Amino acid sequence: MDTFEPAASPAPRLLIFRQLFRRRRLAQFAAEVQRCEYMLTQAAGAAVEIDAADASIVRDAQCALLRRPMCRESQIALLAAKERISRALFYPSAQVFKDLQSADELQSHVALAGSRVLPDESEALAQARAARSARRWNTEVEARFYVALNKLSNCALPVVAATAGRNALVGSRRAIRMYTIAAISLTVVVVALSCLMFTVNRISDDVMKIVQTNDASAMQLHNQLMSYASSIIETRQKQDLEMLKLRHAGHTDDSLISENDEILIGARQRATNELRALSNSQPALQIKEQLQQFATNNRQLYNDVTRTQGIGDLLFLTVKNPYTEPDCRRTPLRTERSPGDAAKEDDRRLAIDWTCSKAKVRANLEIKVPIMQADHVTNDHNEALPAEEAVAEGFQKIAAYQDIRAMAMYGREIVLSLVGAVTGFVLPVLYAWLGACAAILRKIRTESETSTFHPEYSTVANRSHVTCAVIVGIAIGLFSDLVQGGKSISPLAVAFIAGYASDKFFVFIDQLVDVLFPNRPLGKLADKKTAREVHKPAVELPA
Repeated sequence: MDTFEPAASPAPRLLIFRQLFRRRRLAQFAAEVQRCEYMLTQAAGAAVEIDAADASIVRDAQCALLRRPMCRESQIALLAAKERISRALFYPSAQVFKDLQSADELQSHVALAGSRVLPDESEALAQARAARSARRWNTEVEARFYVALNKLSNCALPVVAATAGRNALVGSRRAIRMYTIAAISLTVVVVALSCLMFTVNRISDDVMKIVQTNDASAMQLHNQLMSYASSIIETRQKQDLEMLKLRHAGHTDDSLISENDEILIGARQRATNELRALSNSQPALQIKEQLQQFATNNRQLYNDVTRTQGIGDLLFLTVKNPYTEPDCRRTPLRTERSPGDAAKEDDRRLAIDWTCSKAKVRANLEIKVPIMQADHVTNDHNEALPAEEAVAEGFQKIAAYQDIRAMAMYGREIVLSLVGAVTGFVLPVLYAWLGACAAILRKIRTESETSTFHPEYSTVANRSHVTCAVIVGIAIGLFSDLVQGGKSISPLAVAFIAGYASDKFFVFIDQLVDVLFPNRPLGKLADKKTAREVHKPAVELPA
């Protein structure tokens, strides 16, 4: 039977709304306190007398803001004090106060720049400042002030009030510091990515070169080893037949020659010399040289695989081939078995997953010296190997090359995809951003030297410049074929162009509509209408 669960109580939601409302009221109160403190600072700089009680109210509101909670009376008192401070500071109006500050900055710039300032203009500005301080502002003072300000602005062009003040100097320093940090950061990232892409390209070229070389020599080396192994087998069969003849030669009875007989000892020595002569023959020397170069290429290719995997780990990218590279961290579950069976299982697993054992990796990549020479090549137990097993080492190198080749080509395809993405889309954006920073820094330096840096306008213009540069960097990969001399443009590039010139694109659509669905001429329509009226039957009116 289903149970009915009542709806949640609205009390928690109400508490959440109350907390949000309280935080909003607190943020508004903090903004009002900050505004009052700013006006007090401006009043001190402009030598405007402020009532001490209002300054005390602002200080008490700041202390109440730090203590929390705040009372309603302190908020009302702060708003009233803010109104009185605003009337005292911005007499006769906020715009006049701002224009007087601009006039002071322009007059200082013109005087320091060596431009000529007329006495009437200076007198009008001085009278305006005095009238404001004495609170004797009238229409006559305002008219003379704005006429003088107009003449002063014409003398200072292209410098304006916003570019001649202290705010412009502080803003230019802040902008230079910000774009310098951005340029340095972008330079570090671009250089790091460029070096990484250069390294990846070099590894990719090296892998392709080695693969082409070993692909061409693998089959040739295989055939040479097969021929050399056949020669060894033929030589041994010939020796065995000769030894058999010597044992039965000169005897009529069933007795054989002793193993320590000088004839057999000499025959064995001749057989050993023949095998050594065979290992030093011209075909064997060619196989040795080619096998040594083949193993060297295998080691270099395995090093490239290791470096590719390291780059992938650095970029959090998996470049291991799941078909040829086992996960050595995962060990299979084992049942109870005898020590001999466990040893055989370990040998079988290491024979398959040879990349998980450093000893097996070394055995598969290095060549034992001397190679392909009987009674000199030994195994792990320092036991002499016959010539046939020495030849098998060459086949082992070919088998190891197949695994290494699969690992190398798999990693190469992955890192080349990453290189294409970074080179085609990431690096163009970073380089465009870096170029925009360089252009902005050069522009700010020129504007600072000529006192034409506008804090507000320059901020908007510089951000727009950076945004446009990023957009261009993103879109520049779409026109790579066109830049390289091609004649085709991808659909994505056409979409970008259509978005950039949307008005012209709509004009093109209108023209296409006119071509596909042309309007009929008015004359033909009138003729058809007249023809329908002529052939229209008469309608008889009722009597």
